[in-house]
Amino acid sequence: MVAFVKRVDLELTDNRITEALTKVGLDVTNVTRLNRKEGNIPTSTIKITFKDANNRNTFIHTGLQVDSMHFNAEAASQNKKPVQCYICRQYNHVAKYCKTKQQICAKCGDNHRIEQCTAANDAIKCNNCKGKHLATANECPNFLEQEKRMLNLINQYSSTNSPTTTTPLLHDSNEFPSLPNMYQRQQGLIHNDILDELINLLTSKMEKIIEETTKRLFKSLQQKIKNIEETISSVETLIKDDATSSSSFSDSDEDVQIVNTKNQKQPPTTTTKPKKQINKPTTTSAARTEKPTTTTITTETPTQSSITTNNSIKKPAPKPKPTAKSSKRIRPFDSSQDSTIMDTKDLELLARFSNYDVISVNETNLKSERPFSLLGYNIFRNDRVGKPGGGVLLAVKEHIKCREIINKTSHKNEIIAVQIETLLYKLISISSIYVAPTAKIDMNIFDELYNINNNCIIVGDLNATLSEMGSTKTNARGKQLQELLNEGIIDCVDDDSTTFEKNEYEAKLDWILGSQPLLSFITNVEAHPTI
Repeated sequence: MVAFVKRVDLELTDNRITEALTKVGLDVTNVTRLNRKEGNIPTSTIKITFKDANNRNTFIHTGLQVDSMHFNAEAASQNKKPVQCYICRQYNHVAKYCKTKQQICAKCGDNHRIEQCTAANDAIKCNNCKGKHLATANECPNFLEQEKRMLNLINQYSSTNSPTTTTPLLHDSNEFPSLPNMYQRQQGLIHNDILDELINLLTSKMEKIIEETTKRLFKSLQQKIKNIEETISSVETLIKDDATSSSSFSDSDEDVQIVNTKNQKQPPTTTTKPKKQINKPTTTSAARTEKPTTTTITTETPTQSSITTNNSIKKPAPKPKPTAKSSKRIRPFDSSQDSTIMDTKDLELLARFSNYDVISVNETNLKSERPFSLLGYNIFRNDRVGKPGGGVLLAVKEHIKCREIINKTSHKNEIIAVQIETLLYKLISISSIYVAPTAKIDMNIFDELYNINNNCIIVGDLNATLSEMGSTKTNARGKQLQELLNEGIIDCVDDDSTTFEKNEYEAKLDWILGSQPLLSFITNVEAHPTI
């Protein structure tokens, strides 16, 4: 007897699920996690085989309970249609195991295929019951008999109905025992008194045990709360120290320093913009002109991981016409340099981001044969091959333990993803994605990221516009993104500030997405103005 459980975390192993089921008294014969056909990747669906129907039915009503996590269960669907051979038209075997190998026409019963039958409609004859209908007809008596047989077998091994009981006999002493006499009644009362005293004694003992256990639990809970408060205090201290060390790049937590790289004669300018308060994160954002925004994310983890995204590394373009916008574009990285480190202007651009732990860059325009490095960071790249433009990059501080988990291009969706170690969440994944304007969002990428680690942050230029998120209209990629957000597993972290401006057209193309429960621990989001 088989049942299925869906949306089970990948961290739960088969042995742990088996122990949880055995602990509640269920007789389990096998627990298996289903894998995808392509790539043999584990899914969130668990197949559980039980010894009999009673265990399976009990499990379907109660569900799967592992520690404080509960998952609903559903039974495997039963095939009630009888099996019929399409060669001999008999039941209970398929053509592969047919012994006669003699083709029978389902229309007239002769030895030929039904496509070759020339019999008139009034000459139809069933090969099984000799009735005037096709041998494959559902109204055939043989078919109905086999269908009834299948239902009986299914009910025998999987029905939850109680067995039919017969009417008891009036003279059966087991069904109608004689009434007790006076002596037996007195003995019964004595036994009842003793039983009541025993129950009262056990109840008082249990009350004392429960009281002592509750005290120990409260004491342990208070200690854990104290440890959490100390951890939060240490994290806040790290945040303050980090803000102090980055004072050379920003006057305060709410100031954004912008370096004008278009004209080196002009001194650096500082723009102060208050944060916008929204339900989940706190955001500060500004639009861009033909270039993506730079975004930072700070999560409440002991490592204080911060993410800066910038999808603006492109080939040098002609100087744009002067506009009334006060913000300047980020100069693209020069990928033609032979040195392993960027030139001075590139270093000046990224210098203000050096206090962040993770930097994400889209449209890097880097070539695989050209080395690239950033002082103090480990570089993870996915360069576009065969065509100019494109490419994504993640830079992670060297002191952070991390490893690359995804590096591929799927349907013009370029992705690079790493997994970093933290003390609070142990492992979280950070991904940088670029979707070309002529492509669609590959939804399988988001499923793959969530299956690898359900604590994930996804940043990048998706070229997706949503009318309810600051854009003038919703495009095809925006509809795909809306479907993903409606599922509730991944949600938008930043606000509806536009990240692209050209002439009078404004749109939000760049997104920061996070999964639950990690999403609730993101304390603030800052979208820096473009330069």
